[in-house]
Amino acid sequence: MLWTIFLAAGFGIAASQSTCQNINPLCGASPGWPLTSMCTTHDYVMQNCPEFCGTCTCATDPRGPCYNGGIRGGNPANYNEHTCDCNCVGAWTGDLCQTCGLQCANGGILDSSTCTCRCQPGWDGPTCSDVCQDDSPNCGANPGWPTTASCGTDYVLDLCHKFCGVCQAAGSGTVVTQATTTTTQAIVTTRPTQATTHVQVVPTGSCPTGFLQLPNKNICIRAFSEEKSWYDAGNTCATFGGTLVMPKNEDIHQFCLILKNGADANAKFWIGITDIGTEGSWRYADGTAVVGFNKWNTGEPNNSGGDEGCGEYLPAGQDTWNDLNCGTPQKFLCQTILP
Repeated sequence: MLWTIFLAAGFGIAASQSTCQNINPLCGASPGWPLTSMCTTHDYVMQNCPEFCGTCTCATDPRGPCYNGGIRGGNPANYNEHTCDCNCVGAWTGDLCQTCGLQCANGGILDSSTCTCRCQPGWDGPTCSDVCQDDSPNCGANPGWPTTASCGTDYVLDLCHKFCGVCQAAGSGTVVTQATTTTTQAIVTTRPTQATTHVQVVPTGSCPTGFLQLPNKNICIRAFSEEKSWYDAGNTCATFGGTLVMPKNEDIHQFCLILKNGADANAKFWIGITDIGTEGSWRYADGTAVVGFNKWNTGEPNNSGGDEGCGEYLPAGQDTWNDLNCGTPQKFLCQTILP
């Protein structure tokens, strides 16, 4: 058997990680043996490329699944004992794609949950090392794309970062916001907001970067690993055209549990409920009352210490709501609504 051959060849220790291996870098490569149809027409391809030809699979690799979108197998550069190594996406690195290898420049803030940089105004690119600019003379031109309404089109958004406000170039005065039905003025004004806000432009019908859509619903949700106060967390959600998540029914609640526990099962996460306006009168971030459906933990809300005015999810194992002082830094969940 192939496994016996590897042991005899002295590969026993390294190969013990996986019994499914290609033994040639030409498997799936071009030039090389790029087509799986060659597995049936050329015996030597089948003999050299068990994983590529499908006679075994990396899905059963004893090291388990790769994280953050990484996949095992399918990379001609990985062969022999490395055949089933994780192929990471983006800036993720590590044996299981568990480590973010990104470094943000020019004051950019690393979002460790998505391994992406949030750039300061005037900067752009994956690491915030590019000066914000437009890449087409049609941006803001007539004829061309004279208004920011054009930014709802994918190719305009891709070519016109400065014009569309994607990176809000300093002094441009152009920020494109996403339509929202939020009615939380009384809530938001309890905390001063910054003079400028970077609002992500989102093409119609798609979730913002890092957000996942609730199946068959028009709600996109994302778990953030940054720790912020309830107020600052809400301001971060607003930059994506959304609010802190509002788990108004069981479907949203269950989706929140999947996302938060997947991000950090031991952490607490802010959600969009508060009684800041009137003690004991709990409302969602859109101003509607919390009535009927709720997931309060036993004995909550209790306003312990007399200053617990904001709602959070408790860690996995409880997965219920609790009230807490709004200034406590912790992780949070945001939601946006698709048009």
